[in-house]
Amino acid sequence: MRYSGTLTAQQALTRIADADTNLEITITDNAITAITYNELTGTLNETASWKNFSGTDMSDWVVNNDLQTALTNGAWFGTSFGNANARRPFIPTAAQDNTAGVNHTGKNLFTAYPNPVKNVLTLKTEDAIINTAIINGVGQTVKSFNATTNLDVSDLRAGIYFVKVSTAKGSSVQKVIKE
Repeated sequence: MRYSGTLTAQQALTRIADADTNLEITITDNAITAITYNELTGTLNETASWKNFSGTDMSDWVVNNDLQTALTNGAWFGTSFGNANARRPFIPTAAQDNTAGVNHTGKNLFTAYPNPVKNVLTLKTEDAIINTAIINGVGQTVKSFNATTNLDVSDLRAGIYFVKVSTAKGSSVQKVIKE
């Protein structure tokens, strides 16, 4: 969640749940007791609990179970569920595209701007675009475009998306924030 100003971790979780009708977060006495996304649920019990983390980026996360922690620009807050000792969320790495053809594994094939975007995302690339997909945080393609450099994203809800651009030289993915 990108937010200009200061809010608590609990307020951020509540706003995220309000923005996504598939997500339900239950907080009792300053602690997460359950999170349900679609049909996946993690409920606090004797053997499993929610562990919260904070930091300035995903490489320096520390255990922080205080949902009243103030989050400011540049602050991160995350949570994981399980029955093991508290563990940090994983540090994501780009997945390989296993489609047939030549994949580009070097630098990004395109530039996307403005980022964050409100209405139209512009793509700049040296190669002709074959197609573009906008993917949400759970890996679902929410919009597709053929051979265009101006993407109308005005109908998307605010949040973080991934833009995958395919050219004759391969494909490349970048994170984009929709305001």
